[in-house]
Amino acid sequence: MQPSRNKMQSQFRGSYGDDTAFRDPSMRHRGAQASSVYGSDDPYDMDLSRHRARNLTWPGRPTYFDDTITGLFEALADAERHLTPLQEEFDQEIRLIRCYADKATIDALWAARFEIKAKPSRRSSAKSGVEPEADEVEATKKRKEVRQTWLKLERALNMAARGSSTTVSEARRGLKEAQDLPGIERTVKKMETSGKQCFELLSKSKKRYSDFKPLMEELDFIKTIVDGWSVFVDERGKNKEGEYDDDDDY
Repeated sequence: MQPSRNKMQSQFRGSYGDDTAFRDPSMRHRGAQASSVYGSDDPYDMDLSRHRARNLTWPGRPTYFDDTITGLFEALADAERHLTPLQEEFDQEIRLIRCYADKATIDALWAARFEIKAKPSRRSSAKSGVEPEADEVEATKKRKEVRQTWLKLERALNMAARGSSTTVSEARRGLKEAQDLPGIERTVKKMETSGKQCFELLSKSKKRYSDFKPLMEELDFIKTIVDGWSVFVDERGKNKEGEYDDDDDY
């Protein structure tokens, strides 16, 4: 006997007002194709130069307002730590060729900054007897950090643009700022607009260096929005958003 349609629907119906029914999108089961934001089983299979531009996606359930703020705050801090030096280093590298290199050449050099060579197996390294150069190891480490930052930004901006609710999590509802519903509603609208713009620039600047400076400027703007709610930022759940550990293999 087949269950009725209404009964089947009731089994999957949740309540946004009920904390026990709320599940963070990052905690839901994901298939192998969705095991990373690029659909690869390997979280470091992230050659940004060869992937198509990503689109904003509905995360499935709204995220608490304070969790959205926390995710953005941490992602923006990582961007300042890793992307700002990346821009400074690249500008220095191309300083002497800017006068005669065309845009396509600059963009090709920029895209190469995100390429990571496959890690050789221990067996092949032992056979060849060749150890990687210290400079190469350091460059690979930096590129790995940039990719981690890029993916963290992508997730946080997607949530800000599409998935933030105006509800504050139970753990922070006692804060005075949590009672400012009009202010929260205005901030959610600002995050939606700025988040979409930043997400689009983030996607384009994977291949086009000319879009990277506007991206950093927009990130500075959204940071002013987030800083107004810094009281919600704390030390809990460092890895709850699916942040990749530094010792993961790629």
